[in-house]
Formats: sequence, structure tokens, C-alpha cells
Amino acid sequence: MEINVQDVYPDSNVVENTQDIQNAVEQLYQNGGGTLYWQAGIYNISSIEIKSNVTFYLDAGAKIQFTDDASTFPVVYSRWEGVNRDMYRACIYSKNAHNIEITGNGTIDGAGAKWWQDFRNKSISYPRPFLISLEDSHDIKITGITLTNSPAWTIHPLNSFHIEINGIYIKNPVDSPNTDGIDPDSSRDIRITNCLIDDGDDCIAIKSGTENSTNLAPSQDIFITNNIFAHGHGGVVLGSEMSGSIHNIVISDNIMQETDRGIRLKTRRGRGGNISHIVANNLIMDKVITPFAFNTFYGKSGGTQNNYLSEEAQPITELTPSVNNISMNNIIVTNALSTATFIKGLPEQPITNMTLANISITMADNDQKYEPEMVDNINKYAQAGLIIEGTKNLVLNNFNVNNIKGQLWLNQNNNINLVGNAQQN
Repeated sequence: MEINVQDVYPDSNVVENTQDIQNAVEQLYQNGGGTLYWQAGIYNISSIEIKSNVTFYLDAGAKIQFTDDASTFPVVYSRWEGVNRDMYRACIYSKNAHNIEITGNGTIDGAGAKWWQDFRNKSISYPRPFLISLEDSHDIKITGITLTNSPAWTIHPLNSFHIEINGIYIKNPVDSPNTDGIDPDSSRDIRITNCLIDDGDDCIAIKSGTENSTNLAPSQDIFITNNIFAHGHGGVVLGSEMSGSIHNIVISDNIMQETDRGIRLKTRRGRGGNISHIVANNLIMDKVITPFAFNTFYGKSGGTQNNYLSEEAQPITELTPSVNNISMNNIIVTNALSTATFIKGLPEQPITNMTLANISITMADNDQKYEPEMVDNINKYAQAGLIIEGTKNLVLNNFNVNNIKGQLWLNQNNNINLVGNAQQN
């Protein structure tokens, strides 16, 4: 069954448009599924819930233009930055649905500018909507389309699985707040391939809730390949919300251009959880601040009481995060701006069993200094070498750093059984 949106779109006001399109989705759902066809044109609507067995097909020239009128958005209980709470429902939202597809050659525009302004002015009643949110859903495909001006995170799978995201373009302004590209959250069996993501925060951030979340579950079995990541705070990021754990991530054959960090890991004491079995192969990075940033002292998210950020060893409890079994291989970095590598593990629970092999990092000819990672009281650097501390069984194999000023090692503390060494050229 197929319904052409233009046959049900009254072209009167956003509320009526939205209700008529929602009725069309419900009709498809009640009849066992089908396609809602968006032919070329602009469609002004508010939040829509997509149902099981329904496809949104956006033809070339079709644009779903969401309103920025918060009063038209329902409020739902969901997870926002790792905390379960009320928030505005996503522009496109699924709940307990399956066999969903959002595809074609058209554009979905979240009209984010007013949302960003209201966030900065602290004049918004609830957290901003995601552009696409998939909750407790499975067997989902998002392919071909352009997603732009998201009010907050662009695609947020939460407690969902069997997801394919292929060949999409995400474009949010560089200065737009919290407009991550794709953020799998306690979700699994995900393939992210052939995408171009250019946004105002992390391009991909894999999460699994904080210590304050309910129903914690891991994010795992995620394959990220053949993508281009531009700008934003990180290319592929693990955490900082990772209390449900993150496992079995493959990051392969990607390009990272002017992302603040390339591969980034963020956690701190109090989170608990485990990040493990992470593989990154065949990457190219250019003009990143720090290519590898692994930080277990990340204090920018949630409370940091109980000596969470202390440099002194603390008792190991169920709230002590662990990081282990990480391999990064065949990576070329050019024009890095701050330090060649930043790794900072906990003194009581080091980052364990990490291999960095066949790595070539060339620092930029640059006098402007940057913080290599978000850590309290950290120095700024330009054209600098390695900060590595708090590791166990770290292997450096064919690890070459070029064009640095000063010494290769800026900090090398509490590295137990370090094998190999980096070379300075």
C-alpha cells in the first residue's frame, strides 16, 4: 500500500498538517504496512510517530520542514544525555516498532536555530527533541537522505537493534550545540556505512547511560566503515555515558577531517561499566587537535563528587569504570594540532591490553596551543608529543611521530609493562 503525502496534506497549518500525515501513517500501519511517499515539495509539520512496517520515501526535491514551535511537540519520558526524564518528542519518533525504513533522496530539516537559541538562553521548558529517535525498536533502515539543522542529536537509537544507516548526509552548523550525528545508546547490531557527517558535536558517539540511568544495557556489535567525518568534537567517541558498558566496536576505513579529536574515549569514576574489544583500522585523519584521546578523568558530564577526579588511587568499587582490549592499526595522521596522543587511565584501574601499531602522526607547523583533551588543569600544547599514563600491557609497534618541537614524551607515568616504543622523526 502506498499513500502520497500530497493527497492528504491540507497545506493549512502545522498542527492540521501533522495530524493528517499522522493519520496516514496510522492507516498504513492498520493495513499491515506500506509506503508514505513524499514527492518533491516542502512539507511543514511537527513531531510524527512512525509505526511498524511503514516506509517514509522522500523523492528528490522533497523536504520535510519541521516547525520550531515547541508548543506543538508532545512531551515523552525518555533518556536525555544519560538521564531518564521528560523531554520533547523527536521530530520523527518510533516506540516499540519494527521494520521501519526512512529512505530516498530528499531532506529532513529540524529547524534547529531557535531551539539552539532557546537552549543558550535557558528559556526552554524541556530538553530539545532529537531529529530521529528510535526507542525499543528493531529492524530499521535509514538510507540515502539528508538530515540537517537538528535541534539536538540527529539520530538516537535507544534500546534498539538490527539497524542499518547507509549513505546519508548529516549537516549541522559547526557552532550548533549538542548536534551529534549518530548516537547509539544501549543499542546493538548496527551498521553505519558510506555516510558523510559534518556537525557541531561528536560525529558518532556510542553511549549506554550514566550511573543515574534506569534499565542499563550495553551498546555492542557496531560496525562503522567507509564514512567521512568533518568538524565536530570527535570522529568516533565512546562515552562519556557508558555505565551500561560498550563492547565489540569496529571502526574501519574512515576519514576524519578537522574533528577536534579522532578516536576519543570519555569516562570517569562513578560511571562504572566497561569499554572493551574496540578495533580501529585503516583510518586517515587531518587537522585534528588530538588523534587519540582516551580520558578516564572526564569531568564535564554529571557530578564529580567523592574524589572522582583525584589523581590519587581510589578504592575500586562497582562504580570504577574499566577499559581494556583496544587495538588501533594502520592509521595515518597529518597536521595534528596539539599532542600526538593523549591517554590517561586511572591509577587504580589502568587502561589494559591496548595496541597501537603501524601509526604515522605528523604534527602541523602551528604555534596556536590547544588542550589535548578535557581534563581539569591541563596545559595547552602545540606541535607536541605523547602524554600516556595509567596503562597496563600497552604495545607500541611501528609508532612514528613527526615534526614535533621538544621531547617526544611529555608524560609517561604508571605504565605497567609497556612494550615497544614510539619513534621521533
